[in-house]
Formats: sequence, structure tokens, C-alpha cells
Amino acid sequence: MRNRHKRQILLSMILVVMLALIASGGVAFGKAHVPAGEFQVSHQNKALNVNASALGAHLNHGDIRLPACDFGNVFGENTDTSDVVATNVDKKGKIHKIKDGHIKKKLGVLYADGTFVVRIDAGGATPACPPGTF
Repeated sequence: MRNRHKRQILLSMILVVMLALIASGGVAFGKAHVPAGEFQVSHQNKALNVNASALGAHLNHGDIRLPACDFGNVFGENTDTSDVVATNVDKKGKIHKIKDGHIKKKLGVLYADGTFVVRIDAGGATPACPPGTF
């Protein structure tokens, strides 16, 4: 009887935590670092969330677009990004353009110390990351 009571308490606690995560807007299950409909750039060595109309201007003056739907490389807003050299690069350092959200090679983020972190596609995994938003 005692074990059954402990099990019920544990299951209740798990349920409460799951409901709290869902009620918070899916932050734990979505791209918590970039709101839906926005993009993230490295602007003056800080992660900055911008809307679609501002993205082009940022890229034109040298900002780097950061991956938004990537479980492997997450940048919170205002995070220091001074060590990001390039995104969507292969292990040899060649930058690739992503068309229609389709990736043919293993791409990642290249950091100043030479570290290469493979991108883990979150596209289609959550409503905030629809397919093709890699």
C-alpha cells in the first residue's frame, strides 16, 4: 500500500510539471530562443531576434544568421556570439546555402576555436519550427 501511494505522488508530480511546461507556451518543446515568425542574427557579437522585414538589412551589413530550429546550437537573446565564425558550414569550413529546408550534407556551426557543432534539425518537431525552417 505504501509503494502504491509513493507511485501516485510521483506520477502526480510528473503530470504537474508536464502541464506547467505546456502552459508556458511549449517553451521546453519549441525553439525557446527564437519566437515563431522571427529570425536570429549575430549582431555586434550578441544574439538578436529580428522579424523578417529586418533580416535582409542585418545580413547586408555583415551580421551572421544564427540557426533558429537547431537543437544542437542554441543561442539565447543577448548571448555573446563573438566566437561564431559561420553557420551552415560543412566540416571543411565551406558555407552552404539551404534551399527549401533540405539539407544534403551534415552542416553545423563553426566557432573561432575551430570547434564544429553539427546542426540537429528541429524542423517539423514543434509548431514553432515547421518543416523547412532548419
